[in-house]
Amino acid sequence: MKNSKLIGLSMMILGAVACTKNGVEPTKDPVLRPIRQVVAMDGQKEVAAEIDHAARTIKFAAFENVEDLSAVDVKFKVAEGATLVSPKEVAKLDLTKAVEVVVNNAVINLTYTMTAEKPVLNPVKKAGFEPAENYGNFPEHLKLYVNNKLGADKKVIGYLAEISKGATISVLGNGDNNAEPKKTIMDWANEQKDWTFYFNCLSGMKSATVVDEKLIYSSGSPFPVFAVDNDGSFTVCPQRHKKVDGKYVDVLEKLDLTGKVINDNWLPKVACGGYYMVAANGKALSDEEMKKTGAFNTWFNGDATAGREFIGVNKAGDKAYCLVVGNAEGGLSMREAVAVMLSVGCKNVMTLEGSSSANMLVRGQATVKMEKFKSMGSILVVK
Repeated sequence: MKNSKLIGLSMMILGAVACTKNGVEPTKDPVLRPIRQVVAMDGQKEVAAEIDHAARTIKFAAFENVEDLSAVDVKFKVAEGATLVSPKEVAKLDLTKAVEVVVNNAVINLTYTMTAEKPVLNPVKKAGFEPAENYGNFPEHLKLYVNNKLGADKKVIGYLAEISKGATISVLGNGDNNAEPKKTIMDWANEQKDWTFYFNCLSGMKSATVVDEKLIYSSGSPFPVFAVDNDGSFTVCPQRHKKVDGKYVDVLEKLDLTGKVINDNWLPKVACGGYYMVAANGKALSDEEMKKTGAFNTWFNGDATAGREFIGVNKAGDKAYCLVVGNAEGGLSMREAVAVMLSVGCKNVMTLEGSSSANMLVRGQATVKMEKFKSMGSILVVK
């Protein structure tokens, strides 16, 4: 029995060899999904196309960082057994029109149609910001941009940190910059080195602080906060410490712009206080509206140019932006800085520090240059 099986197997092998010698190829099965992946460069970010093998289409969603689609770098990966006929595996293609992609599935050539949606430019890039160099690589949920042509004279430098939902955020300090030992933003960065971004909050006054859903401090008067809510979303809004029977309790009252309570039992995961709100619902606030949201300062809000530090959130609440501006050439007026925050997509914005106290460190490295660092009661940190 063994011998008969071996003889049968040998005959099959000899038959296959004979067919090949006579020029007759053995029958092959087609590769059902011959194109495995198609990616393109959207600025410095690699994006993948959606491939529909039944319809034989390859579709790119709208690019955010590339306006000109006439010469886009595209890379193809095909499945084992398949062969890309055209274009090349790495090619610069004109995606302003449909592109034919031909692949052999081991039996026949198939033609796929590749298209790209019209670009929707990233508002940060549209506002003149470019990715900042010399600070290393960042995780996907954090980005750092720079614009050195801000202000009327186009000479003011500004750094913009983009923080996406999912980032780890906390506050160092208890909100009181007069508490001992007094620490500057650089002191904190040297002491706790595992954070990526460090932002000054307030100096000269105590600021609202919540850490790990524990209320550290808040005033009985309205002040705005940047907060990470319980669902992980971001918000900027006025708030005040809640009183029950004349005594403060360990929760906040969330307020609208007029001071009306919209949540009387609010305790976010994290919160840091600001001076007052400068924009709401995608529009700059008037002086009268600003006064109702916190410690309004006419000098701080005047037309004089100075260093500025703002934090804002987008409409969806899944992105926060912190802007720090100022250098030897001066800074921005309040209105100029607010306009920048609105242009990058912020819905609600509050002001943090100003003048020489406005500061952001990235992994302990300075962004805007400061001659000295002031002690801060709270430092907002992100990683």
